[in-house]
Amino acid sequence: MTRTARLRIERLAPTGEGVAHDRGKVVFVEGALPGEDVDAVVFEERTRHLRAWTAEVREVSADRRPATSHALECGGTDWAHVDVAAARRWKRELFLESMRRVGGIAEEALGALPVEASRLEYRLRNQFHVGIAPGGERVAGFFARRSHRIVPLGDCEIVSADTREKLGELLRNGDLPVGGRVETIETVELGREHRLVFRDAGRPDADEAMPSVDIHVGERPFRVSAASFFQVNRHLVAPFFERIRDLASCSGARTALDAFSGVGYLSQALAEAGAAVLAVESSPHSSRDAEVNRARLGSGTSIEPREEPVEAFLARGSSPFDLVVADPPRQGLGMSAAPLARLARDRFLYVSCEPPTLARDVRAIQAEGFSIGRAWLEDFFPLTHRVEAVLELVRR
Repeated sequence: MTRTARLRIERLAPTGEGVAHDRGKVVFVEGALPGEDVDAVVFEERTRHLRAWTAEVREVSADRRPATSHALECGGTDWAHVDVAAARRWKRELFLESMRRVGGIAEEALGALPVEASRLEYRLRNQFHVGIAPGGERVAGFFARRSHRIVPLGDCEIVSADTREKLGELLRNGDLPVGGRVETIETVELGREHRLVFRDAGRPDADEAMPSVDIHVGERPFRVSAASFFQVNRHLVAPFFERIRDLASCSGARTALDAFSGVGYLSQALAEAGAAVLAVESSPHSSRDAEVNRARLGSGTSIEPREEPVEAFLARGSSPFDLVVADPPRQGLGMSAAPLARLARDRFLYVSCEPPTLARDVRAIQAEGFSIGRAWLEDFFPLTHRVEAVLELVRR
C-alpha cells in the first residue's frame, strides 16, 4: 500500500537516491536532490527505512536538469534529473564518502581526483528487451524502474541515434524476436559504418552460435562476443586505454599480471607499454576472444593467457610481477585482494565501478605495504549515479 509524504532532502545516498527522514525512519527517495522539498510516494516500508519516488518537486535544486519523460522512467537513467556537470561533482563526493566510510581513506590521500567527462549517447553495448506494448506494437528498450515493463527507446539520451533508428527499422520489419532478451554490441568507431549484432538469450544454441563484433580502440580491432565483457562508454574507451598504457609505461614495469583480463583490452595496453603480461580470465567466451585479439594485434609473444578463475590462479602460487592490474566485477576482490597485492613488487592498479567494494579492498592492499599514488574517476555512465575509479597503489 502506497502513501504520499512531504520530505526535505538532506543528502545523497551512495546508491544515488536522496535521503530524508519521515516518522523517525530514513527514506531513500528516487529522483530527488539535496536541498529540495518534494512530495514523494512511498512504495516500500521496512523496519528501519522507507523507499519512495519523487512525485512533485516543490523547491528545486540548482543541480536539477529538465529530463525527458523517457529518461525519468527508464531503469538505465536513475540520474536523468541531475545536471551532467553537477552529477560529476556529486559522483566525486559520493566516491570520497565511500572511501572514508568503508576504507578509512582520507580525501587528502586521493589528491585532486579529477573526473574525466563524457558526452551523452555513450553506450557501446546494450541489453535490450523486446515485447508487445499494450497497443499491440512491437517495442524494444530497457525495463522501467521497479518493473518488467519495456520503455521504448524513443529519445533515449544514453543510446546512440543510429542504434535507436536501426532498432526501429528492425521492429517495423518484424526482424526481432518478441519475448527474448536481445544483447547488442555496437561498433561506432568505423567512420559512418554502423553495425549491430543480436543474440536471443532464450535460444538453446545461443552459446554455441555466439555472435561477435569488432570494436575499434583507435586503430586496434578487438573482437568481442555478445557474452564477453567490454567497457561500455564508446567516447572514453580509447582515451582510457591510452591512460592505462601511459601509466604502465611511466612505471617502467617489465612484467605485469592482468587479473580479470576479459578480451585482452587492458592486457594490450600493458603489452604496448613494454610489459610481458600474464592474463588471467575465467570466461571461455572472453578467453576465446582474447586469443583472436592477441593474434590480430601482434601481441602473442607479449601476452600469456590463462583461462581460470583468479582464485584458482592464486591458489597455485606464482612469482611476483612488477605491476598487478585488477578490473574485477562489482563484488570486488574480497579474499583475493591481499594475495594479489603480495604478487605486486612495485605497483597495483585497481579499476572499479563499485566504490564500497573498492574501498574495502584498498584497505586490504594498503595493509600489504602500499600507499595510494595517482587516482582519478571516469564518467563512464552519464545520467546514472555510477562512476569508474582508477587507483594506483605504490609499494612503500
